[in-house]
Amino acid sequence: MKITWSETAIIRADDISNFIAEDSVNEATKWLIQLFIEVERLKIFPEFGRLVPGFNDEYLREIIFGNYRIIYELKKNAIEVLTIWHSRKLLNKESLKR
Repeated sequence: MKITWSETAIIRADDISNFIAEDSVNEATKWLIQLFIEVERLKIFPEFGRLVPGFNDEYLREIIFGNYRIIYELKKNAIEVLTIWHSRKLLNKESLKR
């Protein structure tokens, strides 16, 4: 199963790691490594994430990762990471930009 990252997801991961790096570059690096490990697991278990609450879409799923939600879309032979969203912020359709 192929995994792709939307431009939004890449920007969000970069923004979050830069924020963490303001306190600790080492922690920011560890956070990014763990993020990619979590997403890579989807190659083996693509339906591991739960359905995104509030959305009526069986292909839209999420993994909880610390204070963040990794939102992804299941496709026929691929997974697209759509965004990384702070769990305290309200997620809406504009946030996904699919």
